[in-house]
Amino acid sequence: MFDAWIAQLDDLDIPPDAAGVSAALAFSSRLQAKLAVTVGVFDIRQEWELDGSTSLTAWLKARGMTAGDAAQLAMWGKRSRALPAMAEAWTAGRLSTGQVKAVLANVRDRHVALFAAHEAGLVPELERLSVADTQTAMAEWRLKAEALDERTPPAQPQREAHLSQTLDGRWYLNGAFDPEGGAVIDTALRLANSGDWDRVAAERRGDAMVDICRWFLDNQDRHSGRRHRPHVNVMVDGDSPTGDGQSRAAWRSSGSRSIRPR
Repeated sequence: MFDAWIAQLDDLDIPPDAAGVSAALAFSSRLQAKLAVTVGVFDIRQEWELDGSTSLTAWLKARGMTAGDAAQLAMWGKRSRALPAMAEAWTAGRLSTGQVKAVLANVRDRHVALFAAHEAGLVPELERLSVADTQTAMAEWRLKAEALDERTPPAQPQREAHLSQTLDGRWYLNGAFDPEGGAVIDTALRLANSGDWDRVAAERRGDAMVDICRWFLDNQDRHSGRRHRPHVNVMVDGDSPTGDGQSRAAWRSSGSRSIRPR
């Protein structure tokens, strides 16, 4: 199938006139829509884990995308699942990629469910608009959604963490936790502290957090991928000295088999 696509693309000759470029732009928009929907399914299945990637965005970056473009496509995929009417109109060509960008730029994370509840009536109206008019309409919708926020303050999440990467590759982490969760994190960071007093406390906590996450990745068995490292334990009966032929030593691994030497 993919070879046929490539062959057709190689043979494609876009006429350098208004009709040809317009048709190519419309085709490109629908292709972006189909890709976003597919990426959304790819993400929910966590297929990106199979080669050891830590996230969909990291997987997309490894395929030649910039950090910004990868994050945008990942977000499109996520929103295509949450907003099926918008995704269907985009895929069918009734909404352009420019219009979808205008919609998503004005739908905050906390307002996705609100837009989803009204999209069956909103999307057909947006289909009649230009990109500029879509931006104007969605900016007005956002103001109304934010006005509703003021009437009903959102419940504070029990635990939240935000991790983002800048263009230079550096990661930034911030979050807020309930008393129990905060106490668990505080205890884990304290116990994992390296004790290297030549480094400031914040640096030691950063090292401890990486060590804790690395230990989890090395020992977790819920997901397949390169991050899980098999471990081997040797258990020896203390009453039977090794090497006398009577030892009941057993080799046990973290896999599904146990090997007992004879």
